Order: sequence, then structure tokens, then C-alpha cells
Amino acid sequence: MPTSKQSGKETFADAFEYVMYGKVFKKEDDNAGGIQKTTVTASFGGLLMRIKADPKNLQEVDIDKRMYVLIRKIA
Repeated sequence: MPTSKQSGKETFADAFEYVMYGKVFKKEDDNAGGIQKTTVTASFGGLLMRIKADPKNLQEVDIDKRMYVLIRKIA
């Protein structure tokens, strides 16, 4: 099993090829066509990510919260 270069201990991130740490800077609620959606925008060192989902799936995400994005190659 791979280990973290800093601590020498195995971490959750070791199972992924790419890990980014960023900050949420925008959260908007939209009720277009009678369907409630929430859009969250976060910055990862200038790389922007926008997620649009049902509000109940993004209720824990707020402005100025920090988040990780973990990416794994599947092919």
C-alpha cells in the first residue's frame, strides 16, 4: 500500500491519482421551472469547479468552507 510522503502513514487520498484542496466562494439557489437546484462554485488554486445538484445533497457545503476533490483513473 502507498504511504503519504509527509507522514509516512497511509491516507484516504492514497487511493486516488489526483487530489486538490480548495475553497467554496459562491452558492446559489435556483427554482427554474419549479425544480429546486443549488449551484456551488469552488476554486482550487485557480481551477474552478461548479456543481449543480438537489439542495439536500449540498446542504453541508457553505461559502468559505474548504473541500477536497479526489480523482481516480478508471480506464
